[in-house]
Amino acid sequence: KASRLASGPPLEAYATSPAHAELGLADLIRIDADTFRALFRRSPLWRTHPGGMCRNALVVAANTGRNDLVEVVREAADEDPDAAVREVARWALAELEAKR
Repeated sequence: KASRLASGPPLEAYATSPAHAELGLADLIRIDADTFRALFRRSPLWRTHPGGMCRNALVVAANTGRNDLVEVVREAADEDPDAAVREVARWALAELEAKR
């Protein structure tokens, strides 16, 4: 069964844009709906939605100890319009501060 699935479209169909490689965690944490749409509309990442992308980036920042992003994370915790993003940002901020 798995071999039948492997005969689907080539992997290039699922490749992301070279512009995606230019994005850092700070960019993904600060991403707004319009920028997200412009960058990811026709990519597999479209399914995450802007809030999901931001939450994932916050988790990565916290789990990798990115203390250089504390201010960006704090900004998300204080100002993001999405309550779920603010909650994850507060968690990430606590994780980063604990690792200092």
